[in-house]
Amino acid sequence: MWTYLLLFWWSFLAATILPLSVEAYFVYAVTKYESWVLPTLVAGLGNVLGSLTVFYLGWKGGELALRKLSGKNKQRYEKAARLFHKYGAFVLILAWVPLLGDVLVGIAGGLKAPVGPSIFWISVGKFGRFVLLGWITLGWI
Repeated sequence: MWTYLLLFWWSFLAATILPLSVEAYFVYAVTKYESWVLPTLVAGLGNVLGSLTVFYLGWKGGELALRKLSGKNKQRYEKAARLFHKYGAFVLILAWVPLLGDVLVGIAGGLKAPVGPSIFWISVGKFGRFVLLGWITLGWI
């Protein structure tokens, strides 16, 4: 039980702006229990909820953060915003990518992206990564 509790919190924190990586502990849990299912559910849920926290912070503080950006960072934000407007919430499938995912999710929140599709694509990316990593760990792929 402690393994799963720690996996959940580690996954949650890794999906925020903290520089943590959950993959090693996830692989440990899969190896320890010789199953990918429950570790995937626990890590995926923690990771999705962590990303939704970033989304919410972007939603609530996006305008304030935008006013504080320097000229170069404002240009980066505008480029990311154009990409988001072009591809929509689908880009949030990349929410699992270290650093990039946090930025995409925060920008999506700041742009007041539709919540339902955002949650869907964040979940697809996050859970998909853990399913794939679990299968690789067990030698299925």
